[in-house]
Amino acid sequence: MSGSKSGSGTSRTTSEQDSLVHDLQVHQIELEIQNEELYKTQELLSESLEKYADLYNFAPVGYITLGRDGLIVETNLTFSSLIDREKARLINAPLELYVAADDRRRFQAHLEQVFTSHERQSCELRVEKPHGPQLYIQLHSTLAVHNGDRPVLCRTSVTDISARSDIEKELVKIHEEMEKRVDGRTAELYVGERKFRKLSQEFHALLNAITDTLILFSPEMKVLWTNSESAGCLPEREADPIGQYCYTLMHDRAALALDCPIPGKCGGRRVGTQAAEAFMTAKKKIQGGQRQH
Repeated sequence: MSGSKSGSGTSRTTSEQDSLVHDLQVHQIELEIQNEELYKTQELLSESLEKYADLYNFAPVGYITLGRDGLIVETNLTFSSLIDREKARLINAPLELYVAADDRRRFQAHLEQVFTSHERQSCELRVEKPHGPQLYIQLHSTLAVHNGDRPVLCRTSVTDISARSDIEKELVKIHEEMEKRVDGRTAELYVGERKFRKLSQEFHALLNAITDTLILFSPEMKVLWTNSESAGCLPEREADPIGQYCYTLMHDRAALALDCPIPGKCGGRRVGTQAAEAFMTAKKKIQGGQRQH
């Protein structure tokens, strides 16, 4: 009885051991599968990290992460190449150190606005390079990490706007040059106008000094000009004949007659054609003199 119990007990113990070994083997296989999956996941994460690192470092614009004190926490290769500095030396260095002296207050104000307004901020600065001219850059900053309710970092994109700045400067120069030319041309026109007025007054004075009556008619026989306030061959009742037709002034007609009496007036002189030609010739000479000046 005791032997069978002993044999029966030994048999149950062996069976339990076999079951335990089996469970351990199954668990080992599960761990190996999980380990393989974790390894694959790690490889994928490493590949993704490398891709994002490449995208970050070789982006077309510079990227930096700044602390509230203005220290550079992170930077990509584009920014370090942009300002011609080694990436390792930029880490934990104040960005203000590379900003042009005249623009440092503007940078401080920009950083303060980012951390106090909690909104995206922009500004334009000049940075110093070890060699070559200053670089004009544009910053776009936004908050990145919060420590409780207090932001401690901001991310900033940096764009080179030197070419645009050069174009703007050139446009300002062109605008100023055009304004100078316009002012100079205006002054020339003013002087020319004064000379023309003076010559015109002298010319009219000479014509008015002629004792004979000169009258300038239009092709429609309208009185355009006379060298006397009251032309001798015109009716005395007409104080100002300018703009009126000769046939109306002299004969109260509504139209020009075929046998126009103008050639027979004023002592038989042809006051229309000759006076008009003389007046127009003199006027062209005056205008020609104005253009030369």
